[in-house]
Amino acid sequence: MSKKGRRYLIGTVLTLVAWYVCVLFVWALQPLNDSIPVGVEAKSGRAISQTVECNTLFSGAARSADALPTLIKPYAYPRAACSLVHDQARTLFILNTVLVVAGLVVAAAIAVRLAKRGPEPTLVKSTVSLV
Repeated sequence: MSKKGRRYLIGTVLTLVAWYVCVLFVWALQPLNDSIPVGVEAKSGRAISQTVECNTLFSGAARSADALPTLIKPYAYPRAACSLVHDQARTLFILNTVLVVAGLVVAAAIAVRLAKRGPEPTLVKSTVSLV
């Protein structure tokens, strides 16, 4: 395997690992938020939503047992808070994990294939003189 090929493979593997670590610590271990539409304002006709803080995607429950924020009388929660956001976050994290593992497997397969091919041929200068 050439030095250039080895550098590309190492760079690819390091990039995949760095991406996964960033996704894990910047996004996956942070609490999620769910913005739930609760109704429409009568005067302006714009949608009103309530933000609810959810657990991280590694938590067993989508949200804590605390009560939801109270709403003014005409508004109501149309769905369970955090369950949809929690499920989607888990799906995205699993997809990210599968893609990173697939990338590492491809990089390993390329490394093995290039290693089996042997070293690159080098040009040798001839020192034979034609006298």
